[in-house]
Amino acid sequence: MRRLVIALLACALTGATALATPAPAHAQPPAERGTRVERRWPLAPDGYVKVYNFTGRVVVTGWDRDTIVAVARLPKGVQMVGGGDRSAVKIAVDAGGGSSEPVTLELRVPAGAHVWVRGAATALVADGLLGSVDLGTVNGAVQVRGTPRALTAESMSGALDLQVTTETLRARTGSGALTWRGSAADAQLVTVSGTLTVEAGPLGRARLESVTGAVRVTSALRPEARVQVETHSGDITLRLPPKSPLRLDADAAEIAAPGVPARTRPADGRITGPAQWDFNLARGTLAAPTITVRSFTGRLSLAFAP
Repeated sequence: MRRLVIALLACALTGATALATPAPAHAQPPAERGTRVERRWPLAPDGYVKVYNFTGRVVVTGWDRDTIVAVARLPKGVQMVGGGDRSAVKIAVDAGGGSSEPVTLELRVPAGAHVWVRGAATALVADGLLGSVDLGTVNGAVQVRGTPRALTAESMSGALDLQVTTETLRARTGSGALTWRGSAADAQLVTVSGTLTVEAGPLGRARLESVTGAVRVTSALRPEARVQVETHSGDITLRLPPKSPLRLDADAAEIAAPGVPARTRPADGRITGPAQWDFNLARGTLAAPTITVRSFTGRLSLAFAP
């Protein structure tokens, strides 16, 4: 019995030692590596902020204080630099030509500030901003939430995910998908090969362009709406609320719309010119929401459905 008690105590001590042994350094998640750095600058509620971070991630959040707070974990040889006054502040992650390790830079700025961010291999996130916002990166994704006064967002190969209501919207991507949920008085969205999805409303003045990517619009229209959709070979799908008044001016390789005879461009590619149809309009109506569609080889599909 004595030997059994000694054996059990030995096992318990061994287990406790194993539990107390810290995990090796290489097991720490990447976000915990580096030295945590926090810096602050005063900024007027409608001041200007410029941010550079060419590898990693930038997250900008609006708050109700007249201060910028910037936090990052910096690898060896990398520093956060910045300066300015209450009217404008510039902040950058500077690797000094050395480290290429990605850095996440998190900022809180006055909600009404005008924010400008640039990156390369950088994901960009903005939330809760009320001033003008201008975000640009090469191959990172861009995500924006809120009601900025004006928004410009661009990525060459990254996806754009925009859930915003704004007066003016400009968004552009090369191969990444572009998705917009919200509304705007004036919007221009452009992609080369990515899918362009608009789940917004009501739309006012909008221009949607693609070369080979599909364009999908599910939206209500303002009474004065003027929407232009252009592609070379991308298919176009328009889905509007039931009984929405609409004047459609369309030229596409194929057209499918309620009550409209199927129309297909001849095999020789001859352009027969646009055709105009009115939907849910009272007789003699002059001014109406209008969608203009132009696609060389793409197909157009229109539906009125919830």
